[in-house]
Amino acid sequence: MNGSAGMNLIQTDGLLIDSLLTQLKEKGFELPRELVEAVFILTKDEILYQYVDKIITQAEMILEINPSLSDREILQTLAKHIVEFFGAEAASIRIFDPRREEMVSFGSYPSHAEDREESIPFEDSIAGEVVRTQRTYFVPNILREEKYKNKERVQKLGIHSMMAVPLHIPRFSMKDLDTEGSLQIYFKEENKVFTPLEGKIAEMLSRRVSYVIARKRILDLQKLNLSKDRIVEKIFLKLGKREGIKMKEVFNLVIPELADVMRIQRCALFSVTEDREYVVLEAGYPELQHGIGKVFRIS
Repeated sequence: MNGSAGMNLIQTDGLLIDSLLTQLKEKGFELPRELVEAVFILTKDEILYQYVDKIITQAEMILEINPSLSDREILQTLAKHIVEFFGAEAASIRIFDPRREEMVSFGSYPSHAEDREESIPFEDSIAGEVVRTQRTYFVPNILREEKYKNKERVQKLGIHSMMAVPLHIPRFSMKDLDTEGSLQIYFKEENKVFTPLEGKIAEMLSRRVSYVIARKRILDLQKLNLSKDRIVEKIFLKLGKREGIKMKEVFNLVIPELADVMRIQRCALFSVTEDREYVVLEAGYPELQHGIGKVFRIS
């Protein structure tokens, strides 16, 4: 456990002032404690307050991302907020695909940053290293970084440095896997000096997006449950009239209800004739875009 975890703010301030005095002394500055305390209090109350307020505001903006957006759009909006906060040039997202063992491109900000490799190897890449270690990776000079392969592209864009922070989205059900990835933040500065504080802030902001994704999953489940209830109700109403129910009717009851939840764009139901030589288009979604009743020969 961190030794400062149980300390109150007054105790922490005292330790920080002692540390400041020691560091100043090591650099040859002998200053009265009262002066150092006064500068410390002024910095904390006037300057640090504004900086912390800015960080809190940015975190709240991320938490307010619309959960009805797609996962990709949510992460792109996160990238936009982080680019604007750090005054960066661009940001991109890569998600780990465990089946292919690759880091797959999953959006960027601004949109011109989309012009990148669809996937890169997990091994010997910055994004893969970030996922493997779950630690922020600083690159002061991209041209000197062995793990960054596509140097020509960043040269054309005038990008010289970057930091990559872990993305972690916990699974929402036992059937799912945690989503692991990397958020790359690009800067124009060459030989940029990154501070641990910048890394910690970027990590904190990227973690906030998991709450937005969780809200999205809850809303999706609510929509799915409502759709299931409506489907069951319609089928029972049909059965209650003592009518038989055909597959075509089930299709027309179920698919429109599931279209929004499952993002169905087109769907069709075919039947096979008794001689197994033809198929008949029985139903389609959207109905107007299908030639219902058309017959096709089975080649």
